[in-house]
Amino acid sequence: MKKATEIGFNTEEEIKMKIQEMTLTSNWLVKDSSAEKQDKQREVAPILGNESNIKVSISEEGQNAYRNSLNNLEGYTPSSLEELFSHMEEAKIWASGKFDMDVTNSLYIEMKQLEGGRISYIKDRDGSYDLFDVAHGTLEAYAIMYDKLVQGHKDGTREVYTNFADEQTCRLVTLEEDLAFLDKAFDRCLENVKGYIHAQETSSWASWINLDSILSQKYKDQTYDMMNEIKEEFQKRSEERYANGGSYAGRDEISSTINNLFKSIFIGDIEFVESINNLFSKVKVRSNY
Repeated sequence: MKKATEIGFNTEEEIKMKIQEMTLTSNWLVKDSSAEKQDKQREVAPILGNESNIKVSISEEGQNAYRNSLNNLEGYTPSSLEELFSHMEEAKIWASGKFDMDVTNSLYIEMKQLEGGRISYIKDRDGSYDLFDVAHGTLEAYAIMYDKLVQGHKDGTREVYTNFADEQTCRLVTLEEDLAFLDKAFDRCLENVKGYIHAQETSSWASWINLDSILSQKYKDQTYDMMNEIKEEFQKRSEERYANGGSYAGRDEISSTINNLFKSIFIGDIEFVESINNLFSKVKVRSNY
């Protein structure tokens, strides 16, 4: 901690007043995580940040008074002064803009933005899009985010903090944890693919009333399994590239890799492709990719 001002507390009353003031404020900042109050929290955080530059010097008499009075402070439960200042460190992280309450959700939003951009391009170009486009867009978005996270941790541009409930602490997210969050975000995107299939199956009034399943469960499961297979194969190839000294692949190379994997894994089963085309016959029919 940088040295700025030295303050001496020699009386019990001074200690109680200072610690109670700082504790109630820092507890409010850390515990109040509602979305509508985050902007207000960030406004207050820089003010609290100045507190972290204070070097506290407490006399022996003051230390004894602190120990004796700590448990009597209303609303104060930390067992040590260090815990109080750890809350202030968390306040500084909030103020820096590097804190993310839900990393999985943030990555999911980025993936959906990437996927949406690709779908919009296809819709503008072809007038429509189908399951192949949605699946390909999801996989490409995952691949772009995967490479972005790996490269970000490598060059130091990716610095995100979050709360870890099992550890009861706020700390820096590691690459392994970031990729685990990304996998969870991908699973959420996969649920969207399932929803898209269901929407197409129930697009007509009759099919909605009868709950018809035009695409058999076999081919639905095959869709999800192949998407996971492509994701894992991309991971494997990326890890090999990084192990050999490679770096960020770039959008064109990533798109090319996903496209080749998609052709070899997703489009290889003729019966499967025909079943998908049958479901999406009113949207777009293709014989190849």
